[in-house]
Amino acid sequence: MGRRARVRVWVHTHVPRARRWETGADDGSTADDIVQRMLKTYQSVESYVDNAQYHERYVRRDTGLEYNVPPHVVSVVYRRPNRLRLNRQVPEVDSAPLSVAVTANGQQVRAFVSDYTRQVLEYPQPDRSELDTLIATPALREAVLPVPIENLYPQADLLLSSPTRPPRLFNTGIARRLPDDSLRGVPCYRVELRSDGSGARILWIDQQSYLLRRMEMPTEQVRRAMDPEGLLHDLQLWI
Repeated sequence: MGRRARVRVWVHTHVPRARRWETGADDGSTADDIVQRMLKTYQSVESYVDNAQYHERYVRRDTGLEYNVPPHVVSVVYRRPNRLRLNRQVPEVDSAPLSVAVTANGQQVRAFVSDYTRQVLEYPQPDRSELDTLIATPALREAVLPVPIENLYPQADLLLSSPTRPPRLFNTGIARRLPDDSLRGVPCYRVELRSDGSGARILWIDQQSYLLRRMEMPTEQVRRAMDPEGLLHDLQLWI
């Protein structure tokens, strides 16, 4: 996940601590230490630009063939305290791609969904700049947030969090540090966040900038929704 961010000041913010953690073998930092530094980075940036891809891969049990779904392209642009732009492009095999754009300029929200030709939705921006409150209608919510915010826009979840509204990424009971690894030549910490209800996420966190480079997502909820007949095997989701 390529990123640019300007960090002007580091301030102490409260991060909900996992109930259990394990110590990594490399530098003594615990999983909790690492996610606290990551969250502090996101909560202190003045401006942020991110372009990422949402990937889906699976194998069909009946044919044994592997399928790689063309990635969704998502982008987040943010400037404190309350300016945000989200874009989402979803490729389609037999039709034009779905395009979704939401822009909040601090006073007004403008939203566009390509399925609704020549329509632009405009409404006053709510005081609370959280995605749940910015998305005004069910149809827009379905286009912008077809899956939980922490799965499709984890960076927005982190940027819009606060000491009183922790990121949903951290709604978990167990944080565990995994062996470090590199992603396209960038050394990364790897932290597993596991919840009994939704499975595990694996975060790849840049060791220098503490920005989120990759997130592997739990698949059980997605599998139940998209594959009620149980035809899919080895479903993998990452951004």
